[in-house]
Amino acid sequence: MALPSPRLTRAPGRRRQNIRTTEGQRLAILLPRVTITQVAERARVSIATVSRVLNDVPHQVSAATRRRVLGAIRELDFRPNALARSLHQRRTHTIGLIIPDISNAYYAEIARGIEEAISRQHYTLIDCNTDRQADRVSHYLATLAEKQVDGIILGGGGTLGGRHIAALQGVASGRS
Repeated sequence: MALPSPRLTRAPGRRRQNIRTTEGQRLAILLPRVTITQVAERARVSIATVSRVLNDVPHQVSAATRRRVLGAIRELDFRPNALARSLHQRRTHTIGLIIPDISNAYYAEIARGIEEAISRQHYTLIDCNTDRQADRVSHYLATLAEKQVDGIILGGGGTLGGRHIAALQGVASGRS
């Protein structure tokens, strides 16, 4: 009796190569992430040209070259590296939300509304649940500062003290 093939999902930007064993079983191997350099090589263009196509820069890229680059992106299943883009743009398109209790319907509804609003602007929300503990507020403020989020929204709950306000002011001024 033949066993069903395992269903493999792949991380975005990773290529899958299918091979067969000597017994005829199909195996899938995940290859390393595709880079912008590989896209440029496949399309036979410079990295700058790939970047212009990706960023839709109003620089002169012919329609044929654009099609070649987009074809290479599709063939290789290329996904831009959000971390690299964040470092270059100095923006993460991420907002941190610190709330006292996500299981409370009031705060859950607030979180949902914020997420809906920021997602329309192509931002991502990181929810941080403090369970009304001051040390967790401090931890999340530090973590969000390390992740260099573009903004922090503090929900109510009465756990903010002077040190939290000072930490938040440090994050806002870029001194974390």
